[in-house]
Amino acid sequence: MSSKYSDPEYQRNRKIVLAGNPTCALCGGDKPDTVDHIVGLMNGGDHSLSNLQPAHRRCNSLKGNRDQQRAANKRKQAREFFMQPPL
Repeated sequence: MSSKYSDPEYQRNRKIVLAGNPTCALCGGDKPDTVDHIVGLMNGGDHSLSNLQPAHRRCNSLKGNRDQQRAANKRKQAREFFMQPPL
């Protein structure tokens, strides 16, 4: 059985998404080295261009299998927590 990431559509669209000088869709940083599925494959997502976004490998790993909105909300909550002044 071959890997779902060896799919020709995925490989082609990955190159397109990483072409040029994109920024990581998850943290906004430079030089992303992989792509993230906005809707994960386990959640019914596919390898289409509209479902792929540039990402750093670390950001993608931290996001895991959560969907984009839940991951963004979690990051926002963490930032708000750490930005609170001490009591």
